[in-house]
Amino acid sequence: MSTPVITIEPDASINEAAKRMRKKDIRRLAVLYKNNLVGIVSSKDILDVMPELIEIIQERTRIEGASSPEASETPEEASLEGYCDRCGAYSENLKDVNGQNLCDDCRIEEEKKE
Repeated sequence: MSTPVITIEPDASINEAAKRMRKKDIRRLAVLYKNNLVGIVSSKDILDVMPELIEIIQERTRIEGASSPEASETPEEASLEGYCDRCGAYSENLKDVNGQNLCDDCRIEEEKKE
């Protein structure tokens, strides 16, 4: 968890939680009720409930990447950060393989199949 701990109220919407995580650049929020910790919401929890956010995040990453110095990489070489389309594991090194963003392990499995 980050320091200081970033919190959210239990009646806050999923959109509010996602916005707060993005704004504070964090992956977990402590849920407080009457000043007591009642839970923790992670970015994976939000993505499980709202999978369309994955596509939005990936598109945003592509757009931001296009304006960066690394933009000279071809799409096949570019990597993304997020959840693997096959196994669902978080990776900082997703690569596009046949239209799917795959982590290192799933890419190795795919190469073995070919």
